[in-house]
Amino acid sequence: MKLVESAEDEDFKDKNIIASILSRIKFGIKLAGAELKPERDKISDWESALDRYQKKYSNSSVWLLVDDIDSKYDDSDSSRDLISCFFSAIAGLTKDIQNLHTRATVRTDVWQKLRHYEDLDKLRPYITQIDWKENDLKIILTKRIITYIKRVHPNTKEAKYDLKKDSDKILSLLFVSDNKTFFGSKEIKLQIAVTKYAGQVPRAMIELCKMASEKACNKGYLKIGRTVFDKVKEEFGQNRVSDLIKEHKYQFKDLNELIISFRSGKRHYLYSELIEFLNEKYLLHRGQENVPNISTYSYKSPDQLGEVLYQIGFFNGMPVKDDDQVESNSSSNNWRFQENPDLFATIDNKEDKIWWSIHPTYRNFLAIR
Repeated sequence: MKLVESAEDEDFKDKNIIASILSRIKFGIKLAGAELKPERDKISDWESALDRYQKKYSNSSVWLLVDDIDSKYDDSDSSRDLISCFFSAIAGLTKDIQNLHTRATVRTDVWQKLRHYEDLDKLRPYITQIDWKENDLKIILTKRIITYIKRVHPNTKEAKYDLKKDSDKILSLLFVSDNKTFFGSKEIKLQIAVTKYAGQVPRAMIELCKMASEKACNKGYLKIGRTVFDKVKEEFGQNRVSDLIKEHKYQFKDLNELIISFRSGKRHYLYSELIEFLNEKYLLHRGQENVPNISTYSYKSPDQLGEVLYQIGFFNGMPVKDDDQVESNSSSNNWRFQENPDLFATIDNKEDKIWWSIHPTYRNFLAIR
């Protein structure tokens, strides 16, 4: 990820890696008596180049892959219009150019903000919601483990494990099978905990496994057990908070201070408790007149702060039971922004019928009890 971020900063992400390296060399390189000098890409008219390619290879398909179109998204009307126009444009291109296929990705919270745009209604049949389930992540993790075993220890009996039939055996190569850890108030197996603490994000899950593996190796353990896993949760939570801030800081510049204000607080808040907490722990120290714009709009009430925390996934909504206790940490009881984008503004919320539960990923780092 650091290489990707560096490439983005240096404007090399969309260039050939060899050409990018050579372009930074100020002098030529002599090779077999000839001097190699970096040259810039000479294609100036990509549309004509594509047209020539398609005429030569009429039966071939061309794929246009686009990512990061929501980079620096600040939730303003102009940023929404920009992304909406982009999707309308690629829809038109795909329709007008034969055998051209496009695939573009956008964050779920951003797409939800575009749901009222009339122009995007025609795209809905082509939208695929990327929502990683527990079983999907289990498959990804077992594939990573068995691929490593086959590459490094190809002659062992473990290398012959079948991905489907022996998935639990494969996972037991990395985790102590009977060890559990707490996810919220519930004890679950480590194999399941890594997917939940990673927020159902494959890249974060792999990062967490690597951190725990390194810690286990340093301690002389052969596998990841509860003791090791619990020790890396705080550092992992800190990394995830940093990722959250990097991704959403354009919506609210004071996001780091807002999140840190929850340190040593509670896990769950009713609406009235949350507003009181924000007033006491954040606004009192920051000063209402000094609060930066939220999604380009001037600060007016603490409700805006709650809205943005819900939108970025810092906390999720959960139903309040008759005995006023928080429901279990089952994902079926969690309401996320991507499924219920208007939840924070509902009457039920204002009447304290919804708990706002800080995601367990962030709790260890923030010392939330």
